[in-house]
Amino acid sequence: MPKMSILNYVKRHSCRLDYEERLRKSKRRNHKLYKKKRYSEKVEMRKLLKQHEEKEQKGAQERPDQGTVPAYFLDRQQQTTGTVLSNMIKQERKEKAGKYQILIPKVHAVSDVEAFKVAKTGKTRRKGWKEWPQNLLMLANHSLGSLPNLNDASDP
Repeated sequence: MPKMSILNYVKRHSCRLDYEERLRKSKRRNHKLYKKKRYSEKVEMRKLLKQHEEKEQKGAQERPDQGTVPAYFLDRQQQTTGTVLSNMIKQERKEKAGKYQILIPKVHAVSDVEAFKVAKTGKTRRKGWKEWPQNLLMLANHSLGSLPNLNDASDP
């Protein structure tokens, strides 16, 4: 390719000829590293879960023979339950799940008449085209909680 055509390409597209390919390769490299890290995390979690599953397995306790046992007791065996998953693993999972969770309050629509107050301007106060916000703070209903009623005379 002659030199002039390369210069024209750069003028037209404002990037190197191999820019897209380099970008694609770098994305793949980063993705590969991320997948490797994620895989190692999953392996560790699986190992921990497997250890706890072994602890959780239920085993039947053998009773010493004390004569004959009624038929309705034969299928009832005392089970010994193992330990439950540790709080650390549960907490770690909750943190990972709730990492990107955002609380969004419910917002109710407010009309312009309620939100803005018209300002009368001019020498004779006839012009009414200016507005300024009337309610500076708007709270959602659920965020208020239980506020005390200040107008109530029954409270001391």
